[in-house]
Amino acid sequence: MMAEFRRLGALFDTWLDYQLAHGEAAMQKAYQKTRRSNDILTLVKPGGPRLSDVLEGTKQGLNDINDMIRDGLQEGWPSATGFLAYYRERTGREWWADAGDPVRMARAILKRGQIRDETEWYLLKNLLDPLDQTDLSADELKRLRALHWEFEEQARQ
Repeated sequence: MMAEFRRLGALFDTWLDYQLAHGEAAMQKAYQKTRRSNDILTLVKPGGPRLSDVLEGTKQGLNDINDMIRDGLQEGWPSATGFLAYYRERTGREWWADAGDPVRMARAILKRGQIRDETEWYLLKNLLDPLDQTDLSADELKRLRALHWEFEEQARQ
């Protein structure tokens, strides 16, 4: 679990570095007080958050970042392509290979036929909310919406 947190934390820290150095003024201001992954780990102690909680929060944060990048790419925002180039230059790797492609993850959920947790629920919510969704077929969208609804219904019980 610690290895996965460190891997995902490094992704988050790279996003944070980019926003602080190259982001729009509003983004820079918003991220100035954001903790880096190593700082977040200091919160994990008896009576505080568990590592599993911190890991889930990090996954949800990365889902949100992925959603912002996808929106930015669709809208032609230079910051989206700029970040992907920054990540590639800094790491020698592709962001989507490391962070996970949301569409590929949604298809894996479809294949499994079940949403495992809130993190996957939010991932699907981010994909299903836009009305101009074109990455998934109409059938995939219909089936994902059904899984999304089923997960919500189970959570209410």
